[in-house]
Amino acid sequence: MNTAEEIARESYEAHGLVMPEKHRGHLRMAGRFVREHRDELRYVHGIGWHYWDGYRWCLDDQRADIRAAIATTKNALNDLAKLDGDARDELYADIRKAESASGIEGMIKLASALPPISTSSKALDANPHLFNTTSGTVDLLTGRTYPCSRDDLITKVAGGSLDGEDNPEWDRFLKRILPEEDARAFVQRLFGYAMLGEVREHVMPIFTGTGANGKGTLRDAVMAAFGDYAIEVDPALLMESKHERHGAFKMRLRGARLAFCSETEKGRRFAEATMKRLVGGDQIEANFMRKNPIQFAPSHTLIMLTNHLPAVSGDDPAVWRRILVVPFDVVIPDDERDPELPRRLKAATGAVLRWVYEGWLAYQEQGLNPPEAVKTRTEEYKATSDVLGRFLEERTLANPHGHVKARELFSAYVAWCTANGEEPTSEVEFARSLGKRGFEKKKTNSGQRYMGLLLTTEIDEPR
Repeated sequence: MNTAEEIARESYEAHGLVMPEKHRGHLRMAGRFVREHRDELRYVHGIGWHYWDGYRWCLDDQRADIRAAIATTKNALNDLAKLDGDARDELYADIRKAESASGIEGMIKLASALPPISTSSKALDANPHLFNTTSGTVDLLTGRTYPCSRDDLITKVAGGSLDGEDNPEWDRFLKRILPEEDARAFVQRLFGYAMLGEVREHVMPIFTGTGANGKGTLRDAVMAAFGDYAIEVDPALLMESKHERHGAFKMRLRGARLAFCSETEKGRRFAEATMKRLVGGDQIEANFMRKNPIQFAPSHTLIMLTNHLPAVSGDDPAVWRRILVVPFDVVIPDDERDPELPRRLKAATGAVLRWVYEGWLAYQEQGLNPPEAVKTRTEEYKATSDVLGRFLEERTLANPHGHVKARELFSAYVAWCTANGEEPTSEVEFARSLGKRGFEKKKTNSGQRYMGLLLTTEIDEPR
């Protein structure tokens, strides 16, 4: 509904007149800026200027705010002909001040703090159930599609629409790389779930296979269909590193629905605390360079693609609750490989997005519901990642009356790790992990000992 001031202004303009203004100087010009550009510009605190392109609010990197301020100044010059006397002189003086670089910046700075131009970062992409496409915004809860609206403050748009027809080549590709129907349906539900802009499942699927198995082509086609909603993140975000990445590294996650991480280097180790935060649903704090930090709720589903599964500690249940290993075991032979197939599938955005949406509908009926192949491969990954468990199984015997010198057990563990190509943990972490498994370290007359364990050498050698 128009305010009384807006109704009055429309009346003035209908008669070719300029409504009297309350303020002078930069504040007056800022008010004009807001009136003229309220439908096309927003200033988001902590992020920057955005402009409306008909589908979504785009982050401005070409100073649309300055062009708008110049347009406001020119429009004010045109209004001089409608005024006379003091009113004309005062407006002319304000225009002269605004025509300098400092005047333009002053007008913009004030306008950025005035509603509706001024916008909180938390207001962007705030409705997790809306998914924006080139043919309109889809309400995932009702299935209704309506024209893209400025009022939704959406900053993303998919690469296609849900009106796409079925694509037989896409269907054949899926059946070739995932021949088991239950695995194929699971991956479809997984991508369907990723349309949702909130974290419900707290999982990180890992697509793994030795190569030439289609998982990269699958990723590229789905990313093209998701458009702005899909990003690829640097593996360094999830791998252990001596260097802390700047907060801008995580800013790309804001508003994303699908995040892929590709890691193929063998021997890398998960930064498990970071992984748990990124898939656990906690607020994320990040910032652009020279911008104040902002906080946002995670909206993404994070999926890793790798030929070599990263090293994971074997005793953190919170980590293993999140991991789902999805095997891509089919290897496409050389004579079957079509170098043009990835390009054609990336172009089939409508068909792929429609397939993803059908996955969302299936997810609502049965959840992710991982198939047995995923559960089995995840358990195998967990077993091989439990370095301490493997050491205990091979080199010790549980005995309620047994005990072993703490330093001797740790030395045996380090030697076993070296022989098996594993990275040993610190002695403090070693003791903590044993304690969690029920093997307590006690101080005795002969020094620190672990209770309830015997080294196999102690069993075999005479005492």
